[in-house]
Amino acid sequence: MEPKEQNKAFKPKEKKYQKTKLFVLVALLCGLLAGYGYFIKIPVAGQALAQGDQRAAEQGITRAQAALASTLAEIRHPSSTVSVLENILPENTIQGSVSGEKKEDTSSAAEAVILAQQSVSDLTSQKSAPSEKTNTQKTQSADKTSSVSESDSGEVESKKNTSGGMLTIDFDDGWQTQYTKALPVLEDTGIPATFYIIAEPLQKGWSGYMTPKEVKNLSDSGYDIESHTVTHPHLTKISSDEVASELKNAKEYLENLTGEEISLLSYPYGEFNQSVIDTAKQAGYRGGRTTNGGENTPSTDPFRLRATSVEETTSLAQVKSWIDKANQNGGWLIVTFHHIGESGNEYNASPSFLRQVIEYAQSTNIKIVSEKDGMNELGL
Repeated sequence: MEPKEQNKAFKPKEKKYQKTKLFVLVALLCGLLAGYGYFIKIPVAGQALAQGDQRAAEQGITRAQAALASTLAEIRHPSSTVSVLENILPENTIQGSVSGEKKEDTSSAAEAVILAQQSVSDLTSQKSAPSEKTNTQKTQSADKTSSVSESDSGEVESKKNTSGGMLTIDFDDGWQTQYTKALPVLEDTGIPATFYIIAEPLQKGWSGYMTPKEVKNLSDSGYDIESHTVTHPHLTKISSDEVASELKNAKEYLENLTGEEISLLSYPYGEFNQSVIDTAKQAGYRGGRTTNGGENTPSTDPFRLRATSVEETTSLAQVKSWIDKANQNGGWLIVTFHHIGESGNEYNASPSFLRQVIEYAQSTNIKIVSEKDGMNELGL
């Protein structure tokens, strides 16, 4: 008995479901009838495009879209269909069907809209899209333009790198070999250089150092002569009066010898402090060169100029890397040499090594300047 009772209970729902299906089918039929114009107008629009009549094609597409809108409106708001069915179905069945089933129908209609719009878009693009050959030419043209831009950008960047960096080759102490072995290289390569001279060896004629005549010849030849004190003392370990005497007397002696202004000081052993700097300023110096490695910039303290010393263990690759970095950064690199061609000395470099450094620097187009000119270039 229970199975029969269950069957009886389910029969009204089954009947109601059948009526709902009937409504949905009628609604869809009405919608298709309302959208009939869309499906017959799309081929018309396509034919117009094929014949090259752009205006007729656009009109056909517009009409088709309007018909499609009517189809969607009819499905979403089937007022005429409801009016017909009100006479054959109960009110609650109609309301339930419209509210309950409308979402699914609307979704299907929305999918139809998307597909139809894609069809219209495809037809239009087929007419307006350039040929494959034209597209290829445009792509090649764009690639060519991009390549030119990259080339121009690279050229500008290259110019910036090579014109921004500066290099100074300088020599400390005034050793004889700087005159006999370094000078010929400088003359052959035609670069400026700076020589920091200790005054006392010249005054007393010490062996192993340049003579006053040789220093004068360097100055007359256009090389920059600067001060390395009188006796090369540890400036931070002597009295302030002794510091003042060292700086003042060396400056005066070299100015009298060369007839040129001496404005730069190389701190012996690279040792200095604020008291030494203050004394140097009072003695009339414009700047002081340290042995602290690195590059100089417009913001560098002129009394703390950075310089990197070449030692016997320094490789050519190392110096090249210093030059490349200065060139890239637009900095001012000072490279300091001492003994030239004195094998076994800690601060020795061969004449061929010096030549290789200079020739490499020249190949990079870095600007090679004297120390005094480097100061002027940076406005120090």
